[in-house]
Amino acid sequence: MRVVEPTEWVVYRAAVVGKLGGHNATCSQQEWEALEKSQAGMHTLIREKIPSESEAEQLARSLQTLPPVPKPPRKPTVRPPRLIPPQTA
Repeated sequence: MRVVEPTEWVVYRAAVVGKLGGHNATCSQQEWEALEKSQAGMHTLIREKIPSESEAEQLARSLQTLPPVPKPPRKPTVRPPRLIPPQTA
């Protein structure tokens, strides 16, 4: 039996539950249509009808962004000790 390669590909941003952003992924046009039927609106289509898998992979990689750099934790403010004036007797 001969395996028929898909003729068109898509690039989409796969949603990651509980996190902002996501990562870029590729799949065949038919797989995308099935994915949209089962999880409508979950993922974001970037580009469709790409003629080759290698072109789709290159596009997905070129669009990858670096994750945001987390801010370093704030250091607590160090206050000088409170001086108590000497008591006069």
